[in-house]
Amino acid sequence: LAGVRIGWERLRDQDGKFPTSSQWACAIPRTARPDAPVMSWSEAAEHDRAAAVGYEREPCQCRACVEAGADTLPQRYLPEEDPQTGDARKAQHPRTLLVVYPGQWAHGPALAGWHLAREHFYATAHRLFRITRRDVAAIGRLAATP
Repeated sequence: LAGVRIGWERLRDQDGKFPTSSQWACAIPRTARPDAPVMSWSEAAEHDRAAAVGYEREPCQCRACVEAGADTLPQRYLPEEDPQTGDARKAQHPRTLLVVYPGQWAHGPALAGWHLAREHFYATAHRLFRITRRDVAAIGRLAATP
């Protein structure tokens, strides 16, 4: 459906006439079929909830988080690892058909480790390149712009 919308955007200003089927065929972008399996509806629902809050929520007070000293840190939704490659597991969202990274809310040592790695990343970026967190965020926004 997204491809049809893009095709319509490309065609709507042409002579005020409804496009022919050949014009539609040429205007709809071709996309490669993803090499990722379709995620379950429950995984998709959890991913959607995480995306809606920016993959971050209030600190968790579970035993694992308290013992790891992570009970004051924002909880993060982290991608699951692909057991074969060790990379983040990819899956196709069943509703949007986009390839996303399913995950779960981190607890305990995993959450503390994520926050430690994040701080190390920002400290290294500042030390090597003299850039701040704000600079990194701006670069991320630019990279996400089509």
